[in-house]
Amino acid sequence: MAPRDYRHGDDLRRVHWRSTARRGELMVRREEQHWQSSGTLFLDTRRNAHWGDGPGGTFERAVSVTASIGVHLVRTGMRLRYVTDVGEELPAASADGAFEGLLLDALAMVRRSPGDALRARALAPGAAGEGGGERGGL
Repeated sequence: MAPRDYRHGDDLRRVHWRSTARRGELMVRREEQHWQSSGTLFLDTRRNAHWGDGPGGTFERAVSVTASIGVHLVRTGMRLRYVTDVGEELPAASADGAFEGLLLDALAMVRRSPGDALRARALAPGAAGEGGGERGGL
């Protein structure tokens, strides 16, 4: 924790007395830094992971659920990236409104993949150069 110079209006209860004595001027503790929550939105598109076709199939249901969860999390301020079993589709982005539209566009175009296995590197936090502050997949 690094103290900062006192500014008019700062709460005197936040004075950092040791630094104040050392520097000879009022110093206050910094406010807590707010971390932006981040995560990975994962959609398993493997053909053998789903059954049924059309609106009643599990693939369509998974796409719909992914869209609902993604839109909700972005609107709550969460920073998301969107990944499928084939790799990263959309890199992490803040809740600036653009990611929501890009996510919905990507989900409208997503197709089942012929793959059988999940690729661990596609799911790994920071797979596209992002820092390791992610909470995990959804």
